[in-house]
Amino acid sequence: MSWKLTLGQWRAIYHVFDTHSRRGYVGSAYGEQNLLQRWQEYAASSHGGNVGLQGLDARNFRFSILQLLAPDLDATDVIVLENT
Repeated sequence: MSWKLTLGQWRAIYHVFDTHSRRGYVGSAYGEQNLLQRWQEYAASSHGGNVGLQGLDARNFRFSILQLLAPDLDATDVIVLENT
């Protein structure tokens, strides 16, 4: 199984760490292609639409999966888990 297929199957809570500023951001993935879609958004824009990451150098970002979630978990439940 390819890594893209695997990432596309799972909703998740993830962490983006900026090695330059030493700051982190916790986010969630729950779109149509789940974690793959969310990380592709970061690759395309360098910030994925997150205001706190805009203007930073994405080459300094390190991504970690904190929690894998069921592919059919409701987006509202994913967001609740992200904020706990």
